[in-house]
Amino acid sequence: MTSHRTRLALAPALLTLIAAPVVQAQPAAPPVVLELFTSQGCSSCPPANAALGRVADRPDVVALTFAVTYWDHLGWKDTFARPEFTERQAVYAKALAQGASYTPEIVAGGRAGGFGISEGRLAPLIANGRGAAATTVTSSGPRV
Repeated sequence: MTSHRTRLALAPALLTLIAAPVVQAQPAAPPVVLELFTSQGCSSCPPANAALGRVADRPDVVALTFAVTYWDHLGWKDTFARPEFTERQAVYAKALAQGASYTPEIVAGGRAGGFGISEGRLAPLIANGRGAAATTVTSSGPRV
């Protein structure tokens, strides 16, 4: 049987627990999808591939690479290029009102495109890609 003194001694500790604020964890922000449009025929693409590789392991990033076909006219075919990837980038160019497609281009969150050759250039793209609503791009290829 618990004595009256023991209950009185425990009372302040119990009051502290009862009065303590309840802390709820904030849900983590969804990751930003980074889509790199690249080609084996593009001399600026290896640094962009490397920059994307350096951020690919971040928990707030999902990194994807799409090899395009429009560099194939240089005399060799990109072994990873697919016409649907080229089409995907063309749809982004139109949706983001940027005119022509180019490599290396990174589209962040479906809403921000830019020349993705370094981590320094990726940081603002990632920030812009965190906007409220992403552009939904549809083509005969994969869906964003």
